[in-house]
Amino acid sequence: MRLKWEYRVSELLELVKRFNDETSYPITYSCSSATDYVWRLVNDPLTAIFLHYEGRALAGCIIVHADKEFSNEYFGYISKMYVLPEYRGTKTARSLLKEACDWFDERECVLSFATATAGVGKDRLYINLLGKFGFAVQGMVLIRKGKTV
Repeated sequence: MRLKWEYRVSELLELVKRFNDETSYPITYSCSSATDYVWRLVNDPLTAIFLHYEGRALAGCIIVHADKEFSNEYFGYISKMYVLPEYRGTKTARSLLKEACDWFDERECVLSFATATAGVGKDRLYINLLGKFGFAVQGMVLIRKGKTV
């Protein structure tokens, strides 16, 4: 379901906090920053946030973006995807990826990109799951830590 700002934002922010806590990044969660970020995304016509529920519980989300950058064609990006640990191995991730790929196809994205930066990059299950939706490994993700870290 496409996120509507009027409702369910607090659920999304709690999910994002759990995602943040699970990473090994040297960052501190900020509800204020997260709210501002989600607000910008909701108001961006080239961005979509899809939520997946198992029953009445929010199980995961995916944030996608499309942009022409320097070309006439759109590129699609999965900027964030998170499934709560208790819903991994269920239909949640597949449902979210289907929504994302359908959204990319509707926008006629010529290429779509996904990275696994939150430690999931070592997870073959994630890579195999993306492969089922047409994604292929094309290199590595490089991360530079700032001077303050």
